[in-house]
Amino acid sequence: MRILVYGAGVIGGIFAGKLYEAGHDVTMLARGSRYGELIKDGLVLEDVYTENRTVSKINVIDNLEKDDCYDYILVVMQKNQVENVLTSLKENCSPNIVFVVNNALGYKKWADAIGADRLMIGFPSAGGERTDKGIVRYFVGKGIIRLFQTTTFGEYDGVKSKRVQKLIDAFNQAGIASVFCRNMDA
Repeated sequence: MRILVYGAGVIGGIFAGKLYEAGHDVTMLARGSRYGELIKDGLVLEDVYTENRTVSKINVIDNLEKDDCYDYILVVMQKNQVENVLTSLKENCSPNIVFVVNNALGYKKWADAIGADRLMIGFPSAGGERTDKGIVRYFVGKGIIRLFQTTTFGEYDGVKSKRVQKLIDAFNQAGIASVFCRNMDA
């Protein structure tokens, strides 16, 4: 599966690294100094519990071209950054755009911008921090943490589709326990 992770912060790094380690063709979109770090050093992840460190030489780009199609684009950034990327997402040919963004205002504006048929929604059960050396120290929700929040994915219209199940399967294969949610807005 060809996946673009649009955003190179903590959650984007966790998703990109785990999906890459599971054998997917992953590209990260990063800008500024983070772009340079990823090109030079690769994506460095460190599990906060085991202190196991991995370095992945993931493809990195700093711009999304209109004709560069991915099976899924995972938009993993803060809500206040989304407005700046809607035009490039709208113009891009990729069929599945998954906003992994906390948005209490709902998703209609994004659906209108990119097309409701392309919009999917996600919420992570993962977190961590980026050190001053660019290392992502992370955890993925397991055990008791999953009782409170599991990584969830859903369709804008609430239907359990084949494409959302395919995404959930990829995340589960990558060690990020994930489930379907019929009402992601809730």
